[in-house]
Amino acid sequence: MSKTGRLVVVEPAHRTCGAAGEISAIVSEGVFDALTAPIVRVTAPDMQIPFSPALEKQMYPTKDDITAAVRRVTSFTSRNAALANAHN
Repeated sequence: MSKTGRLVVVEPAHRTCGAAGEISAIVSEGVFDALTAPIVRVTAPDMQIPFSPALEKQMYPTKDDITAAVRRVTSFTSRNAALANAHN
């Protein structure tokens, strides 16, 4: 995080109350000014885990989900931040 100013946190647990949320909070509280892009969390959705193993497997983050998150974070520029702030 200190080299790039970007962070992607991947966790197979639920989005709410998981380690990914805590890591994101610690980073944003401690080194917010060093971030050059929003923190992205890739997690399982906040829903009950299906009993079926085939359905359960579909819940968890995949390589494609992680790749998409990394691409989204690395494509974020200061221009994106300016546009985001202009809309708030």
